[in-house]
Amino acid sequence: MYRWIILFAAFAGWMIGEEVADTSTAHFWKGGSLDIYEENDKLNKQDRNYTQGIRISFTTADRPMPGWVDKIPYIDRRDYTINLSLFLGQNIYTPGEIKIPDLTVNDQPYAGWLYGGFAVNRRNGGQLDRIEFSGGIVGPDSFAGPTQSEWHRLWGIELPKGWDHQLKNEPTLNINYQRKWKLRDIQFSKKARQSESKGLEAQLLPNAGWAIGNVHTNLNAGSTIRFGYNLPDDFGAGIIGDTDTTSRQSKLGMAKPSWSFYLFGGGDGRLVAQNIFLDGNTFTNSHSVDKERFVADLRFGFALAWKRFSFSFTQVVRTREFKEQDVQHKFGSFNIGYRF
Repeated sequence: MYRWIILFAAFAGWMIGEEVADTSTAHFWKGGSLDIYEENDKLNKQDRNYTQGIRISFTTADRPMPGWVDKIPYIDRRDYTINLSLFLGQNIYTPGEIKIPDLTVNDQPYAGWLYGGFAVNRRNGGQLDRIEFSGGIVGPDSFAGPTQSEWHRLWGIELPKGWDHQLKNEPTLNINYQRKWKLRDIQFSKKARQSESKGLEAQLLPNAGWAIGNVHTNLNAGSTIRFGYNLPDDFGAGIIGDTDTTSRQSKLGMAKPSWSFYLFGGGDGRLVAQNIFLDGNTFTNSHSVDKERFVADLRFGFALAWKRFSFSFTQVVRTREFKEQDVQHKFGSFNIGYRF
């Protein structure tokens, strides 16, 4: 089962090695960025639904790619830069009542997802396109049950007792696409407007995209507004569920302020055709619930960066994802980043 993750990692490594011969790019790590995302609902005194997620990703500096990348049906313009992201993650889902061993028929199924993959990011100053390919495993081989039990044991929390009812093992394949724009860049400092320096700024960042696969199939659209000092040359803070969580510019030799800080808020809506964590296994019978066809997120938080380090926190309020769900779900998303 784990061959899916190994396959995608090996393929991404091969793609990096297929650079054009005349490039002068430095070592693979130089100019790249490492990001760690941790998401949990315990901050909001919940322990249910999407209860835990972790993702580690690395985004290279801008670099030439093999010719076939230009054939991917999205941006194909000469003035765009391009880089590659590699990622590995795990998501955990549980019902609201985890203290009983019985199946909770009308609640979120127990499920885990262990996955890996790569993404190609192509952008200019005002637009980003990201297409992401992931493969992994849903079911016991995702190690979600043991992971949650060990964390509960470590923190002295009562152990979950219903993992015998989780979704069965199923290999996963998904393709996710996201486009983001910078429609407004308002500078409040007269000095900043008259020079290339930065200062107090505001930006509007709309987004739209789609996902297709046996994990998620949906259409989405949303927007974010951010306001702060020395806004970074990226497309905003992301969460694990986004396809643009590692979309920051990572160009060798790019001048940038030594620090930045901003506040942000926005929303994202999804028309859902498939969600394996609610619909259950694709090819075998399993626990499932009746999903909602439209799901929306309200998001707000802050982000800061100093020299090579960055940090962001996003509070997410999500509408009901299935008809029997009695309350909205809330969770916090933390990101720590380091640029090489």
